[in-house]
Amino acid sequence: EAASIAVRSSAVLHLPDDSSRPLLTTTLCINGYPMRLLNLHLTRPAHVWADEFQKLELAAVAAWSNETQRTDDSALVIAGDFNVTPWSTRFRRLLNDGDLRDSLRGFGLQNSWPAPLPLTIGIPIDHALHSAELMVTARSTVRVARTDHALLRVTFAFVQP
Repeated sequence: EAASIAVRSSAVLHLPDDSSRPLLTTTLCINGYPMRLLNLHLTRPAHVWADEFQKLELAAVAAWSNETQRTDDSALVIAGDFNVTPWSTRFRRLLNDGDLRDSLRGFGLQNSWPAPLPLTIGIPIDHALHSAELMVTARSTVRVARTDHALLRVTFAFVQP
């Protein structure tokens, strides 16, 4: 049976407000359940300035997540290229401070970069985080031609109250 999906709204935002990177947020209604999506592409911490700015980005995303979960009736998914591994302190802080769950939990190590190499020797820097209203039923990475990142495929189900 095909899902009924309707777009409620979409907007461009910047996290933090002075970031030059536009992020897209969309609110969908899927079979009557509201879901808010945020795409994310964090700065690669290649030097001191970028490392510090990534910390600011992560703090802004955590604050946005909390505010969204507090004021919105939608389940939340934040997905994209985080340029950070799941075992880093800053990633764990994002999960905690943003009241988010990691879709990787329970699915083993699924490396996503650099995809041109065998994924077994890569690192997981692409993520899909979610709020408590969702649970992950399937998760995998898939190599895609002409990109340096693997596709992250995550299947969510709404948790019944």
